[in-house]
Amino acid sequence: MNIHHLELFYYVAKHGGIAAAVRNMPYGIQQPAVSGQITRLEEALGAKLFNRRPFSLLPTGVELFEFIKPFFDDVEKVAGRIHGASQQLRIAAPSIVLHDYVPEYYSGFAGAFRFSGSNFTRQREPTPRDCCRQEKSMWQSR
Repeated sequence: MNIHHLELFYYVAKHGGIAAAVRNMPYGIQQPAVSGQITRLEEALGAKLFNRRPFSLLPTGVELFEFIKPFFDDVEKVAGRIHGASQQLRIAAPSIVLHDYVPEYYSGFAGAFRFSGSNFTRQREPTPRDCCRQEKSMWQSR
């Protein structure tokens, strides 16, 4: 059994059909792809999970949905907590801006956001020679 198939079934059952699920998924996927994946899930389980028109979960679909619902309901919450605990702010700017301006502005708004800390690192700025090398390698690869 494929966890991606279970996730697609979760959205279909939660939103009451394939078309509604596609409109509410957090990533782009086409309706025929969802339908095909659900068919594969049903084949793997050896049971039909729902009636397509009008949409209604069958007893096997209800059982599966009740089993997977707690997991998929909480995945976003856990991901949000994990992501929130380790947010980073990256600022790309010339070294003079990073040195003279960013720390002052950062202190003004840092309290409004949760960042894992303030660590300003300066990367070496490209020299004209670096730019020429990059352009030369680009022309050689053609």
